[in-house]
Amino acid sequence: GGLIVVWQIYSNFINDNLYAQRMDRKGRKRWGEDGVPICTAPSIQKHPSIASDGRGGIVTIWQDERDVYSDLYAQRIAGNGKPLWAKNGIPICVADGHQDAPSLVKCGKSEFFVAWLDYREDYGDESDDAIYAQKIDIDGKAIWQENGIPICTANGEQYPLFVVRSESGELTIVWSDARG
Repeated sequence: GGLIVVWQIYSNFINDNLYAQRMDRKGRKRWGEDGVPICTAPSIQKHPSIASDGRGGIVTIWQDERDVYSDLYAQRIAGNGKPLWAKNGIPICVADGHQDAPSLVKCGKSEFFVAWLDYREDYGDESDDAIYAQKIDIDGKAIWQENGIPICTANGEQYPLFVVRSESGELTIVWSDARG
């Protein structure tokens, strides 16, 4: 009975942070008046995607601009509001170029699948995005190769993307594709 929400606080457009709040089924805040910080690292954190961890908490992945390029970071928050991974999250993809728009789903008992737009091959002449993905376990450890695996590297834009999990557990990534 209830839900967990994640939001971005626009403090000054150069240092935005992410917070979470658990609401019970009567709409009462359960993690203090202001919620709990997910990431308060310098710079901008945005575009969070969340999934239940199956244990009363959540896993969230977001675009993080604390480095030269925007990367993907993640945090797991327990049902009591306590962050379970490193302060300000753990890196999921820190490849060159920008990573953006993650879409996260729980898959299996203790695993999570995330896909995102990836600009690691974009060298400035034209914007050439791709779709990459990663699978992580309940402790945030990457199951596939570092910085993810390519899903679609066709020319043209692929946007926006969503990951959908069927009742049988199969994963599907859908997106708009401008290669033709």
